[in-house]
Amino acid sequence: MLKRSIEILLAAALFILSPLPVFAQSERPAVVRANVYVDGGFVVGDLSSRHLFSDQIVGTVESGLPAVVELLYRLVGRDDKAVDGGVRVYELGYDVWEDRYSVAGSDSTAYYASFVTMGGAVEHLRGIKLLPISRLQDDAEYSLHFKVAVHPLRSRDRDDMVEWMGENMMGQGDTEKRQMLNLNDLIQHFFSREKSGDNQSAWFETPYFRPARLRAQGEGASR
Repeated sequence: MLKRSIEILLAAALFILSPLPVFAQSERPAVVRANVYVDGGFVVGDLSSRHLFSDQIVGTVESGLPAVVELLYRLVGRDDKAVDGGVRVYELGYDVWEDRYSVAGSDSTAYYASFVTMGGAVEHLRGIKLLPISRLQDDAEYSLHFKVAVHPLRSRDRDDMVEWMGENMMGQGDTEKRQMLNLNDLIQHFFSREKSGDNQSAWFETPYFRPARLRAQGEGASR
């Protein structure tokens, strides 16, 4: 049963994240702006990026194969040590039958009429929920660092995926097994590792801020 579950999940992952060609971009992706504010008890960010999509990536998506955009973030204190962080994964797709584009995040999917409008939404992400404000000390100073990348699924990841799923599903109860059968968890595990290359940006760092001085949504935002 465990082996069959792994096979099903691996097949689904390879279908959703069909290997994309290694692409060359004239300019690397870059994060150019980040606004950080508070909304609903969370530190939230608006992020603007450039040069995420080469002609090859556009062509790949328009052919019906997906691309994956990954946003990594980390919260850093004045001692330059990361105190928190995470990753957000966005799957870009095109439904050739419905003739519409989509961006699927962890909890929602948005649809667009063209790659241009979809790409614009991804390059200007809004309302990214990062972490609870309660985790931060009011009188401490922090900086948020962001990196964005577009990833193909590497062929050598396949064996690693099988091994990782087997180790993490072994001995789990039924409820936990269902939680493990989550493609977003799988994608995050394999794409959150540091990689180098033209498909990712350098780290963008916000100025240091104090949580107590972060503005609430609608009052402006720190830059």
